[in-house]
Amino acid sequence: MVQPSADLLTISTIPATSVPNDVKLVIWDLDDTFWKGTLAESGIEFVHSNAAIVRTLAARGIISSIVSKNDYDTAKAILEREGIWEYFVFPSISFDPKGQRVADIIDNAALRADNVLFLDDNITNLEEVRYFNNGIMLARADELLPVMLDHPRFSGKSDLGLQRLRQYQLLEKKLIDRKSTTSSNQEFLRSCAISICFDFDIHANFERIVDLVNRANQLNFTKKRLKTTNDIEKFRSSFDDYGVSTGCISCQDRYGDYGVVGFFMLKKNRKLFELLHFVFSCRTMHMGVEQFVYEYLGQPDIAIAPEVAYPLNYHSKIDWITVAAKSDRPTTLLHNKNKLLLVGGCELLQLASFCSPNRVEFVNKTEIRDGDEYVVRYDDPSFFLADRNVLGRSQEMKKFPGWTYDDALSLDRHIADASLIVLSMREGLNHNYARTRDGIIVRIPYRNMQIYANKRASWFNEHFKIINLNLSDRLGLIDKSLKWAKDRSRRDAPIFVLGANTRNEFGQELAASHSYNQFCRRFCRENENKCYFVDVDEIVPRRCLVDNRHFTRDGYYALSMYIMKVLSSENLILSQ
Repeated sequence: MVQPSADLLTISTIPATSVPNDVKLVIWDLDDTFWKGTLAESGIEFVHSNAAIVRTLAARGIISSIVSKNDYDTAKAILEREGIWEYFVFPSISFDPKGQRVADIIDNAALRADNVLFLDDNITNLEEVRYFNNGIMLARADELLPVMLDHPRFSGKSDLGLQRLRQYQLLEKKLIDRKSTTSSNQEFLRSCAISICFDFDIHANFERIVDLVNRANQLNFTKKRLKTTNDIEKFRSSFDDYGVSTGCISCQDRYGDYGVVGFFMLKKNRKLFELLHFVFSCRTMHMGVEQFVYEYLGQPDIAIAPEVAYPLNYHSKIDWITVAAKSDRPTTLLHNKNKLLLVGGCELLQLASFCSPNRVEFVNKTEIRDGDEYVVRYDDPSFFLADRNVLGRSQEMKKFPGWTYDDALSLDRHIADASLIVLSMREGLNHNYARTRDGIIVRIPYRNMQIYANKRASWFNEHFKIINLNLSDRLGLIDKSLKWAKDRSRRDAPIFVLGANTRNEFGQELAASHSYNQFCRRFCRENENKCYFVDVDEIVPRRCLVDNRHFTRDGYYALSMYIMKVLSSENLILSQ
């Protein structure tokens, strides 16, 4: 056997004390590396301490594989006899060159070469593997094995249950099945019965989330690492920022359970719709999970940090993944065939993030006209009540920055076939009301009135007239809106009416909110088994209040869990 010189080893291998990257996969040669001797020649002496290293690495979440020039069946029989065969994934035992075989294992394991270590005793094999695998770490067994388990790059993460090994075994079995079928890749994926679950209990999964953010590379689309303890604590506290929605994604298929494989942090308000974190484990590579979740979230803006394995539009259409509820806790995620309709203020932007992907949102947004920024609000009674024929002919409404005739027709369609409806109309008690020349009443937010007063006063005064409505008048319009929704919705579609938060309010605002809550509670009581009052004061903990209108993520989560609880207790769970 050719022995490399000391000079060549200095060039071709890493010093035992200087492994540059965390190791996720160790690929072992067998002859004179994992065991002593050459199997095809004079026989071998099994090295039990090396088998113990493989077992210890597995308990740290570090996987082992084999690339050896030997007879497959003979080598496998020895490893099975010693009880270590099952600890290796994607073993490649043949007399073919090693460079491309190592590359294939790295690809099958969905890892980067930078996190892979190849052990061999032959300098030619080491150089060949380097040539085919840029960035891979190389070492000779006699140099590295004595110090491997004490080296910080092999510390891994405690996995005494060998979950990571089991998950790679699932990948291996799936690869074998994929190679044995003649069907297309999409047909194979459809046969896998892939399902995902969303879990919004972020704190219970926090350690796993940090691990994903810091360690995932190929499917880490944002790559915002948490380098220090201070970074991690700021990250944790950002979960409670207004407008921030977060969730974990777990995945399973007919091969088994992959555990928590993804995380997203979404910032959403009337001006912004952006993913701040979007990261997935390489265990789900080529399954389409990340694209499915991205589309499920509504394709938010995202600043993708290179390099990623493939783009978020890699598949033309994903029809092989379903969303399932976690069996051990309630969820507001409805089956795709059930439609959720939300109409109201900005609080529904947050609530919607815990809901069905098949949803329609009529929620606050911003519209730019002639360089000015107008607020478009759908929690306007006239959005429900305006005569559609008059609205379609109205020249004033065509030039009015706000909800449109097409929006109103869309509301008519969606309320007729929605499975679940959530309405929030508290802001109907605020702002100005005006009547167009053709008799349509619209509510105009304060910001928009300021623009009219400063820049479009003559146009506004020509086409609109401010009308004075007291509290009773405004509650009357809201009452008509709720009745309109009740009468036009499906008989089996429950309507949830969100109350107002009265904490952090004073004076007239507090009195108005109390009146609104009393009215909504009475309306729902009079229409029981159809309409349900959501008492925000009771449901959202005080610690979750940002101000009198906005809550932290946990506050919106509490609201979603309450709605699901009512659906369950009233036997209103929608069919799946």
